[in-house]
Amino acid sequence: MLRINPSSDLDRFDTLRSDFIRFGCATHPHHLVEQPAMTGHGDPGNAPRNLVCTLPGRYTPQLVVATSYAVHGASPANWPDAVLLPILFQSLQAQMRNFTWVFAELAGDEGVSTFFNSLRSGPPPMAIIVLDGVGTTPPHFGATGPRGDLQVHRILEEQARRIAELQGFGGSRSDHKQNREATPSLFGAPLADAAHEIPRVVVYSTPGPPLTPAAFHHDFELLAYYFCAVDLNLNPLAGTPD
Repeated sequence: MLRINPSSDLDRFDTLRSDFIRFGCATHPHHLVEQPAMTGHGDPGNAPRNLVCTLPGRYTPQLVVATSYAVHGASPANWPDAVLLPILFQSLQAQMRNFTWVFAELAGDEGVSTFFNSLRSGPPPMAIIVLDGVGTTPPHFGATGPRGDLQVHRILEEQARRIAELQGFGGSRSDHKQNREATPSLFGAPLADAAHEIPRVVVYSTPGPPLTPAAFHHDFELLAYYFCAVDLNLNPLAGTPD
């Protein structure tokens, strides 16, 4: 999966769709959805498409994992980020989840706008986790968004710090604060504006050496642990710890 880096957005979409289906996200309306990325009144049949895979949990509140797969646009995608989503979807099936997890492969800036506009039709997710260029250096966690639900923010940040400590990096509070002050590309205007009312975390790498399979596998394990920790520590019934 990692070695295949399609050059066109359509080929990327088809590859990711096949990966999700192969890992068990069936083409049922409530599990794998192709969402036309529309910002105007063009033909939906010709619009680029988001790919949204839903993994049900015990409860309906959602945790969203999002990235962009588009080659072109204001924030060109990092292919390893897109590849990680189907693999993380598969890993979370190992045991029952408290939350319903939504994995969103977004078609560039139009896809970001379309997806987050669609979230406004129902209850907002508990949190959004964005992948933006992982796999080259030890990942950083940047948390932001409204501070109204401090307990949600505390859990998102504390679990990120705890998992980082287990992985042997980024364990101090000062390091974590410094990481949160960075501004990764996908965390710029399109996504931040669309999700400004929802607590969110961006997982990203700083510029470094080229991606290696070992670094990719390391980041996959870290994210899988982090997702499980967040799922266990957030209360899906109230948004606060028990």
